[in-house]
Amino acid sequence: MSSQHSPSKHTPGRPSGAAPAEVLVSPVWVLRGIMNDPGYLVAAGGRLVLVAEHADGPAFDVGLAELTDVQWPWWWFGGGFRATVRGTRHKLTFVRPNGAPGPDRGLLSLVDSSLWDGGGHSLAGLADVVEGRAQAKLWREVLPG
Repeated sequence: MSSQHSPSKHTPGRPSGAAPAEVLVSPVWVLRGIMNDPGYLVAAGGRLVLVAEHADGPAFDVGLAELTDVQWPWWWFGGGFRATVRGTRHKLTFVRPNGAPGPDRGLLSLVDSSLWDGGGHSLAGLADVVEGRAQAKLWREVLPG
């Protein structure tokens, strides 16, 4: 995996389900039928933040415990998940859908700066299934369920 597509993760090897001490930032696409909104998923300080286009601010900014019913459908081949946040169901994929634009890095300005310093992270978009699945594998360690 090239360094330009490396996930942003400070401290590897944290046990599954533990509150993250590191920052994990990944480009994602919010699946909404035939429309897909590019954005970023950020885990830091025990919080999970989703910022996506077509939202006035973060789509959600919650504690990891507020993410429930996390499912990794087998037919997504490990590249995405479905989860419920405060009663709303979200479908996110780490694999860029065909023809979908990449997320605008400006979206990261919507993330509370106290969560991360924003420096030294590779935030390049993911363009293929192999890299998207690798990104999803890291998120499986962070997300509950």
